[in-house]
Amino acid sequence: MEVFTALIGQYYCLDWICMITGFYGGWLITNKNSYGFVFTMLSMFIAMVVAIMASQYGFIFANLINIFIAARGLSLWTREARIQSPEAC
Repeated sequence: MEVFTALIGQYYCLDWICMITGFYGGWLITNKNSYGFVFTMLSMFIAMVVAIMASQYGFIFANLINIFIAARGLSLWTREARIQSPEAC
């Protein structure tokens, strides 16, 4: 039981969920799937929650910037997909 408690830790397993969603988001992006940006934003949001719980204000700011970068990537990706789509003509 102590091992389980050590794995969960004080962040209610959010750090593990953040890691998994971040890896999955990166995997999807490398496979040219735009949902990877959504998973990356989710990962950064969870990381921001963990940073708030840990009072790590620099990480809060860094995660906010990374969320906006991922949102920009998603926006550019979908805009380019609409331009290249034959249905747009």
